[in-house]
Amino acid sequence: MKSNLDILLMKRIVFLFSIVLMLCSCKSFEDHSNEKAVGTYKNGYILNLNKEIVATYRNGYVFSEKALGTPNDYGLGLEQDIYTTGKIDTLMLKSKYFDFKRKVFVYLPPFYPYFDANDFDVVYTTDAQTMEQFFMTCAWPLFQNKYKWFIVVGICSPQTETYSRQDDFLPNDSATIKSYDGHGGHSEKLMNFVKYELIPYIHSHYRTTERSLGVGHSLGASFMMQCLMNGNPFTDYFFLSPNLTFGNDKLMLASQFCNYKFDVNKRCYLFFSDAGEERLSHGWRAWKPAREMVYHYLDTQQLPSNIVWKRKSYLNYNHLTSFPMALHDAYQGYFDYIDSIKSLAPNDTTTLSKQVYRKHIEIVIKDAKQEVYITGNQKSLGMWNPGLIKLKHINDSIRAIDVDLHLPALFKFTLGSWKYEAGFENSYYGDNLEINNTERKNYRYILTEWMNIEDDENQ
Repeated sequence: MKSNLDILLMKRIVFLFSIVLMLCSCKSFEDHSNEKAVGTYKNGYILNLNKEIVATYRNGYVFSEKALGTPNDYGLGLEQDIYTTGKIDTLMLKSKYFDFKRKVFVYLPPFYPYFDANDFDVVYTTDAQTMEQFFMTCAWPLFQNKYKWFIVVGICSPQTETYSRQDDFLPNDSATIKSYDGHGGHSEKLMNFVKYELIPYIHSHYRTTERSLGVGHSLGASFMMQCLMNGNPFTDYFFLSPNLTFGNDKLMLASQFCNYKFDVNKRCYLFFSDAGEERLSHGWRAWKPAREMVYHYLDTQQLPSNIVWKRKSYLNYNHLTSFPMALHDAYQGYFDYIDSIKSLAPNDTTTLSKQVYRKHIEIVIKDAKQEVYITGNQKSLGMWNPGLIKLKHINDSIRAIDVDLHLPALFKFTLGSWKYEAGFENSYYGDNLEINNTERKNYRYILTEWMNIEDDENQ
């Protein structure tokens, strides 16, 4: 029998689909990695900061041109767009590893265009071609974590007579390929595409952090497990009902995982789920020994302290219907894990990067006489002393600092004490600000107001 909580959860899932479909407007475009956005977009034109047209946008391509005039010259007007919506970009990426283009969906949350001071964590999920798994992966975080938005990248697999998701996800192992009627053998190609082509593309075309999550279900989870053990392109993983029955003995992938040597200097969160699939029919019987090998290893072996893992069985559900329940629990554990990392001591070497990165940080203020301070989770940011590091007075409206940071850097702007907290036009606020991008050099925060948090606490 399903509990009232489970029934409520299923109702929420249906609601999630409707929300995502309402939020997302879709654009489709081919790989144009050499193109650069040069301004804001309006009705097919790209505008610079002076509201001059400097380029046109047609069929997904940006065509840079000499300034052509103002929007009014073209009858565009300057009316405000009153709709704040999410967006799904559809990419068709060329790959040296495949003789066909790879379709990829990229979900951008509603505030992505406006919060330009923020970089976003990225979730990568398999089996996006059917859309359901992709939509769920997009929607769940919003309903479980009130202040966190993600970019979600959906990797699609072809579905033809000669090539399918099995070909994408299965290794080049003769016994495994034979058991799937000749399908399989291309997982290494897909791993190379993800690591060397897709992830760099996402980093170069979108504002991303260094934190990424790989999500897979069934054979998609098997593929994610292969990714972990072959290059480890993501920082964290959800393995939801993975099929581990590879090789002659149906234990090949499970055995590889149990012998994998984790990097003791790299933190990682792993979530495993199953639905006791062997209960479903005789054809699933091989799932149990492989799964039990992995679970026994997790339960009895001492994994490095930097590896945090959870596992859960969903015996009231089947292989497919367990997915939303497992995804919900996986995300909840993941958010708790991220919060625990941010609360660790600043000198924890598995939390902060050893390398430092030069960053320019500035805040745009309204009071020409105001002095602004910065404080954060490392010595160069004052170790949370709100009145230690004063920003440089650049002009009447800008205060700035050039600073070497270990990543991720967590910080706040202050007026010299903890009495006031800054609110921003172009960034999250209320929680700590974060910089966790190795390539981006400049961050500008536009102040809306200083909020008296002591008054809020006394109410």
